[in-house]
Amino acid sequence: MNIFAFDGLFDKTNDFSQSPLYILSALEFGPEELSGYTPAQLGESVPEMIIHLYAAYVKTVCASRRICFKVIQNSRNGNTDGNPALIREMFSGTVKICADTLFSARAIACRRFQNSGHLAKTCLTDLEPFKFPLGGSGGYRFFSFQRDFAVDAKMQKIPLALKMDNHQVVAFEKGISLGSHFQASLEYWLPDNLFSVFEACIGLHPDPLSSQSGIKIQVLNNGKCVRKLNFDINHPTARIKLKNPRGRFGFKISYSGKPQTDIIVIADPHLKKP
Repeated sequence: MNIFAFDGLFDKTNDFSQSPLYILSALEFGPEELSGYTPAQLGESVPEMIIHLYAAYVKTVCASRRICFKVIQNSRNGNTDGNPALIREMFSGTVKICADTLFSARAIACRRFQNSGHLAKTCLTDLEPFKFPLGGSGGYRFFSFQRDFAVDAKMQKIPLALKMDNHQVVAFEKGISLGSHFQASLEYWLPDNLFSVFEACIGLHPDPLSSQSGIKIQVLNNGKCVRKLNFDINHPTARIKLKNPRGRFGFKISYSGKPQTDIIVIADPHLKKP
């Protein structure tokens, strides 16, 4: 499927050696490139390992697709000097995720965990949703959601920010942003009995905030709405703390007024283990 997509992005040629299929099938990688790599612990149980492995897989595949495009473009333009570094990056990413998987599976089987302290607290940005918004308003019209930054109406990066109770605008290092929409969802699947609490600061980015702003957000846990939030210019931000996040977990978003270009920010969203 990816080959067909790449093939459609370039002009047709009668030279098979310039086709995306030929260029990508000819790539090679040496195992010496991974010397010194220390595998990462993906989880202390099979369910925990699965959610982190899935997120790592999606991240690796997306990175590889971008690299494949660059390699094909360089090859067809006769500018291949930069390809070896790109090829090493792509193949090493694949081998690393395999190493992480084998290391984590062995650790779970033996019940021996080293350097797993990072698993006590998981940022939602490190997981991959199974349902996400498409075609949001403003700068998100060609995007889904963004991790750790927001975009303005011109699709330029801006910091994640929220106006807090003291009316001060606070920027956050970690979080998710998405454009407002008539109806949209951002949903994850969380294992039972893994996390004890979810905490986040949710609201409307102050940049496009106006008197016309109006967004409704339903917080879902185990497939049910457990909290309803209404945001406008007078109430742009709320803190939430949810116990025992599990199952179908996430957010349903809709307008509560006229369509606007509001930016929804889910700042510092963390899942904590007992």
